[in-house]
Amino acid sequence: MMKWIMLNKGSVNVFFEYGQGDFTSNLFITNTQIGIDGQDIYIKVDLNSNLRIRNKQANTYFDAKDFLDGNIKEIRILQIDEEGIIKRIVDVLRRNKVENGAWYLIIDLQGEHIFKVEPEYKSEDGIKTLFLNIVSIVEE
Repeated sequence: MMKWIMLNKGSVNVFFEYGQGDFTSNLFITNTQIGIDGQDIYIKVDLNSNLRIRNKQANTYFDAKDFLDGNIKEIRILQIDEEGIIKRIVDVLRRNKVENGAWYLIIDLQGEHIFKVEPEYKSEDGIKTLFLNIVSIVEE
């Protein structure tokens, strides 16, 4: 059984690219976790809080609804700029001696959506960024 490690409980603003060049920076992830199964790495994020906001006219709500209405299948990139999350991911991988496993992204949005991803780290002007580039949909 996979052990999940909490990376960040709070809300973090992220960037999604989807479809043919569409993007949103209006969504927030919560309860970000990492799980390791052998050499495979799973990053789990929760988008449900975007649907529970009071202002149903907000872009956050509309973008989450668009994902529910089918755009989640079109996600191409999840970009995380939260340095604390990135640092904790690196620490967990180092502690568990994980080097060459497959990476998966699990998005909880009224059910789990699982994607195989390729990670890409960038650091520019002191800003660290983790890109999870979608390779394929594993399961919905």
